[in-house]
Amino acid sequence: MPVQRQIRVTGDVFGDRARVSLHFFADPGSNPPPYAPRILSVDLKGPLKPGQTYRIGDPLNPQVRGTLSYLDDRNPNNRKSWGGSGSVTITALSNSSLTLQGSSIQMSSPKHGNFVMSFVLKVDRLRR
Repeated sequence: MPVQRQIRVTGDVFGDRARVSLHFFADPGSNPPPYAPRILSVDLKGPLKPGQTYRIGDPLNPQVRGTLSYLDDRNPNNRKSWGGSGSVTITALSNSSLTLQGSSIQMSSPKHGNFVMSFVLKVDRLRR
């Protein structure tokens, strides 16, 4: 039986906006059984170019040029979500790929607590 991918990164660019999402899936043979995907999603707005840094956070703040959210749906009766604030940088960009780097992103949820996250996400098949 072939091994199924447990992590998938997708990306879309539309005009001067981009969305990059990271999907996590359980192993089909795992115990407990597979669960719904957990998704990390980064949305950016503004000119997209290599080296550009975007402030992410509260979308009502005019200085913010992006949002980051994390959803954990492993337990359908106890869905968890967090919002992030900090900075994300486009470290590489071509017609078909995009690489984002986030360092020390402050994730917070009034209901589920806080944590700090850093990441590098690369999309190899960017949809335009």
